[in-house]
Amino acid sequence: MGGRQPYLRSRLAVAVVASLVGAGIASIAWALATADGGGPNGSGEVTVTYQPGPREAERLVERSGLFDATAATINREIELNHDLEVRVIGDRAALRKGIGGPQYEPSEHVVYIPWSFIVQAHADVAALREAGHLRHAEIDEIVGHAMQFVLYHELSHGIIDELDVPVLAGEERAADSLATVLSLHADTGGEALPLSAAVLELASAERAGPPALSDFADDHGFDRQRAFDAICAVYGSSPADHRGLLTGPNALPAARAELCPYDYERLVRDWRRTLASHLTLTGGLLPPGYEAPPPAEAAGGGHAKQLEGQLNAPGSGSGKGG
Repeated sequence: MGGRQPYLRSRLAVAVVASLVGAGIASIAWALATADGGGPNGSGEVTVTYQPGPREAERLVERSGLFDATAATINREIELNHDLEVRVIGDRAALRKGIGGPQYEPSEHVVYIPWSFIVQAHADVAALREAGHLRHAEIDEIVGHAMQFVLYHELSHGIIDELDVPVLAGEERAADSLATVLSLHADTGGEALPLSAAVLELASAERAGPPALSDFADDHGFDRQRAFDAICAVYGSSPADHRGLLTGPNALPAARAELCPYDYERLVRDWRRTLASHLTLTGGLLPPGYEAPPPAEAAGGGHAKQLEGQLNAPGSGSGKGG
């Protein structure tokens, strides 16, 4: 991945993930970075619109440019057949739509995110016992990164829908996995996004208390389970850099940690294979060292064929982009 800002605001990793997940990570970077339509041949794009919202929430994701940067990343990485719109909406609009949280609506090709969800997420993280020593600005960073991951997750639903991606093990888990790959390979925020999402999941679990019967039927899975999936992916992406995730109050168990590098490599490789014909030549999802075919061949499908051939070659691993 080109242009990653090195180690900016890495205090987030030490101050939050270390206390909550036990990770002393020094490699987290900070990412600061309109309608239905579109057409075939990769002409679609992601746009973001905002209804007026609470001032602090607006500052967190709108004025900071975080959501717009997330949309720009998808546009840089993946060729969509149709437009996808992100609408950040107020309480009244959410009530009219019957929306209680982030949601992708396939019939409209729209991701809805209520301002109230962002406000609640901030309150959940601030209420964590482990977050008591953090400044307000540091909590903002965690929640901002977590909201980017949430947006990647919802846009992943849109990508799965638009590109007719086969889903064999539940779409929520598939969307989480694609959001993780996008975070680690395409976004300048890197590890901060899935780890901050893990913090939010743990915070939500603490607020909710013991699971009710309905939680066992929820297609999203348990909050703590999703948190450990994110932690496992980050650890698996570079175990030597993330040994801190194996210690602390929410340490990744050794039996799971042993599987994480293999799981992560397969995760990245499988998404590259699945999206091969829709990946752009300028994004971070391409394998390191990938050489694009000549323009004439690329226009005739040579790009997808060459990428698929490289991914199927012996020894072609996940290869985190530089």
